[in-house]
Amino acid sequence: ETLSLLKDELGFTVEKSIRSWGQRREMLARYVLISEFVLDSPLEIPSALSNINIAPPSFQDRIFEISERLRDSFSTRDTYIELANKVESDLQLPAHFHGISQFGARDTFAFEESAQLVALQDAVESEDWDTAKAIIAARKQSVWRHQAERAVVWGVAERCISLLEIAVTMKDSWSSNVDSVANMVMAYTKRDGWHNLDRAQRLMEQSIAECTGLEELESLIERSRRTYRSLVDAIQLKFIQLVENVGWFPEGILHQTKVYDQYVAGALANREKCAYVLADSLRFEMGYDLARLLEPYGTVDVHFASAALPTITQVGMAALMPNVDGVIEFMQQGNEFVPSIGDRQLKTITDRRSLLNEQLGDRVVDIEISQFLSHTNTTNQEAELGDADLVVLRDSRID
Repeated sequence: ETLSLLKDELGFTVEKSIRSWGQRREMLARYVLISEFVLDSPLEIPSALSNINIAPPSFQDRIFEISERLRDSFSTRDTYIELANKVESDLQLPAHFHGISQFGARDTFAFEESAQLVALQDAVESEDWDTAKAIIAARKQSVWRHQAERAVVWGVAERCISLLEIAVTMKDSWSSNVDSVANMVMAYTKRDGWHNLDRAQRLMEQSIAECTGLEELESLIERSRRTYRSLVDAIQLKFIQLVENVGWFPEGILHQTKVYDQYVAGALANREKCAYVLADSLRFEMGYDLARLLEPYGTVDVHFASAALPTITQVGMAALMPNVDGVIEFMQQGNEFVPSIGDRQLKTITDRRSLLNEQLGDRVVDIEISQFLSHTNTTNQEAELGDADLVVLRDSRID
């Protein structure tokens, strides 16, 4: 009765001499999977595979439905992968379709998913961005992306395409915002501004660093890096030229030395609780990401300030202290730039903590973020915060 049902519903038949259900199962798996592959593909089947039993087109919908159900169900996905890999190996499908990168919409077999990386890079080389994005979108539904090692590879590919897409959008438009330093700053910091290119590059490099075995993506990664560097170099060159002509700080933009006085001091005056994050090399686009993470907890506004020069840790941290605007000096001592107010140096964490303690007393507490997060319960965390109005939250890890 089962064999009769399979014949009526799928067109599957098996020789009567084959009595083992294990053999019948393998033959059924091969029939369903190779049928999906052929019915979904616009390619002609190689002559070496012409004798394989394939479902007639009238059974296509049912074949597709069964295959998709096997892939989409958590309980059968591993079984599907096992069967598909065996069929691919037994029929030597990669060898029969070597050099072909365009298959159907479904990734029945693992070699199709790998071939899509080739198709993706071909689309990028021809600057066919619609096709590239369509390939990325389709792979999110691929069963092979559930495998950890393939997920990270496609994660890298997705971030490369994201960077290239932003770069293409910026390439022809950025030069319209370069008549002044202030306008370049505004173009960088607005919600959909140039900082998104730096963000895309950071995320791309992060994903590359976390992945091994990226030989399949070498050309895509190289193109993405080259595109980013070319665009950023052009913008940076224009920016430096403008700064050389008109100087720094840009007119009409908040100085870094006024950040504490404008945002922190006002909150403390109103007896509000305030967390002041001092993180080494926290770029604007990273701060923007931090703001997005905080949005579920309340209203978030993002502002920007022009950095004190030179942009090194000692100078940047000192410029974020209270009452330093107009009085802080940055003196060179040997190979170092030492920030100071009069005879008082603000070179180290201890120097800056001492200044805050003198001005705020027990209203301020200084916390290193990894130490704070090491507490296993909120009671210990609350004990470290105490009744402080200002929490200085430090993170010394670069970026």
